[in-house]
Amino acid sequence: MNGTDSMAGREGPPVLGDLGFGGLFPVLRSQRGVAAIEPVPFAFPGAVDADCPVGALSCATASVDGQGRLSDRSVLRSLGWWPGQRVSFAADHRAVVVSCVRQGGSAVSKDGYLCIPAARRRRCGLMPGDRVLLAGHGVSDRLVVLPIPAVTVALWRSFPDLWQAAR
Repeated sequence: MNGTDSMAGREGPPVLGDLGFGGLFPVLRSQRGVAAIEPVPFAFPGAVDADCPVGALSCATASVDGQGRLSDRSVLRSLGWWPGQRVSFAADHRAVVVSCVRQGGSAVSKDGYLCIPAARRRRCGLMPGDRVLLAGHGVSDRLVVLPIPAVTVALWRSFPDLWQAAR
């Protein structure tokens, strides 16, 4: 490549610089100062419990608007929840759990979106513009809506060695 960083179109090899994204990823800088992020190696757990739903979850990220509408419909579709599907909501400080019900509750909107009621959003601290992880499990017919701070804590605690600064 003749000493040219093909991604940046700059001369010189990359050198280790600061840590990016809050210190999570080592940042490489070419000699001309153009940044690139070095991937962090990741290994899946060696053994997975037999009852762990690996492959059974459908996940996506979404944002929440001012009326509680989730911007993603793909997980609802994977669950087979179409417009008019009746659902109920439960929430605590960590997450909103949405379950399919035969009657009562709320309904998936006519355009296929899910709107989390204001009381449930307040309960887990969701504000307009917040990002969430949607995890749908077809066997239990449930959708779990996790605020990104809850996901961050779970990842931080589950894989502390991944977040160590490079030495």
